[in-house]
This record gives sequence, C-alpha cells and structure tokens, in this order.
Amino acid sequence: MESVKDSVFWGVRWLYHKAQGTTTENKRLWRDWKEAVIKYGPPKKEYADSVWAIYKNGVKPEKSGVIKLWSVILFCLLFSGVAPQSIQSAALNSVMLDNPTGVENVKIAYTSDREYLLVEISQREDWWEDLSVGKIKDGNIKWLNISNPPVEQAILSAKFMNLNDVGATFLEVYGLTHAGHGFFHLYEIKNDSLNFLLETEAVDFNPDIRWAPDNYKKYGQRNCGEIYSNGTLASRYQDINGDGKSDVILSGVQAIICEADDSHEAIDEPKALIPVEKKFVL
Repeated sequence: MESVKDSVFWGVRWLYHKAQGTTTENKRLWRDWKEAVIKYGPPKKEYADSVWAIYKNGVKPEKSGVIKLWSVILFCLLFSGVAPQSIQSAALNSVMLDNPTGVENVKIAYTSDREYLLVEISQREDWWEDLSVGKIKDGNIKWLNISNPPVEQAILSAKFMNLNDVGATFLEVYGLTHAGHGFFHLYEIKNDSLNFLLETEAVDFNPDIRWAPDNYKKYGQRNCGEIYSNGTLASRYQDINGDGKSDVILSGVQAIICEADDSHEAIDEPKALIPVEKKFVL
C-alpha cells in the first residue's frame, strides 16, 4: 500500500516531468503551473482551478460553496462526539474516529436486504478516498476484511451487485489514481469477508502524451497517447460460458489523442477510436 510519503515523493517527480516540454527546435521549455497540473491528471480544468484555489487561498471550491481547509477538521472534531444512535450514525462515528485528520464527505449505501453497508470516505473528492464494508447485526456493525483492497488513491465508483443467478452479493469498485488511471475491482461477500475475484485495468482519463517512432506514420503526429472515451470501460454481467451464471464483460472505446507538433498547448481531436472488450468468467 502506498504511503503518504511515497505519494508526495512520486507525485512531485511526475509533476516535474509533466512541467517540461520541447519546442520545435528541440529545446526544453517549462509549462506554466495550471498547464502542468492538467497534464499531471486528471486532465480537467476544474481540477486545476481547484488545486490553484487551495494553493493560493487555502480554500477548495465546491458546488455548494467554498470549504476552508480548517473547517473540515473542525467538522470532524464536532462530529466525533455524536453518539451511535443508529446504524448510520454508528458508521459515521467509526469513520471519524479512524480518520482524525479530517473527512470531507461520507457516502453510505446498503444492500437490498440491508444486511451489509458500504461506506465511502472522502478526504478530498477524487483524490484521497477509501471504502469500508460492514455487516449489520443486532444494531451493530462488524467491519469486513477486504482481501487485495484497491490500491488507487481514490474511489471513482463503488456499488453492491446482487446477481440472482449466482446467488451471492458482489462489490464492484472502480479505482482512480492521481495520474488519472485505475482498475476495475470485483469482490464477493462470503464468510463475512470481501473475497477478491478480479482486478483489471479499466480507467483512463489521462492520455499521457508521449513521443513514439511510429506515431507519425500511424496518426500524422509524433506525440500521442490514449484514453477511454468515457474515462472507463463499462461493466455488464451475462453468462459467457453457458454455465447459467453471470460473468463479467468490460467494454468501451479507446481514443488515440495526439498533440500538435508545432505547439505544446494544443490537443487535437481523437485520431483513432478503437473498440475494447474484456471478458472474464466468474
């Protein structure tokens, strides 16, 4: 599992790399802060503006207003004293005690029979996030062990899956790294544990534009990369091998994105769209 120290170290190295570029005369140039942050990933203007606001003003813009960094910590201190009068408050109280440095948001979801609950903990949306799954019994929560938990820094999405033909409850997770990539993770709840079933690359928001010798011949430009058109491969569940039980199919479109050779700022439209499909028998 990556530590905070490791993340900061490698994050700074990656930002340093993304801040550099070359001119048409093959000389080094340095991109400005916001452009480097966008290339760092995820490549979204909103993300760069959010980072800039934190750096300059100590605040994080939100849809509902502005969150000051110290207010998140104050919220946690106040909430940590709430008595667990319900399953939801018990879950929230546990989260706050385990994350004393601050929590920005907490999402709670349940299985259809309300036997299990999923808690997504966000210290910073799409940047520092974690999840826990608990079993509800007699008004108490037993937190389940997760074998091979997601290693990405953020949780793009997570949900329970009840596949009737399999007769089991699954947890589907899409993870997201700071660089805009990630994996699809699938677990089965069995014997009060989240048992690992599948992990495969399925998230790509960042084209990682790079030079390759055959790019020009293929796409007409030298610096290219790839993303998934919607950021992820979508999941669906159907029987693949004829055993009457659902399996996993991940599908989507990979777009080849190229950067104009005469400008380090311009990103062209996709040069190629490649269908992608992955099949896994459960």
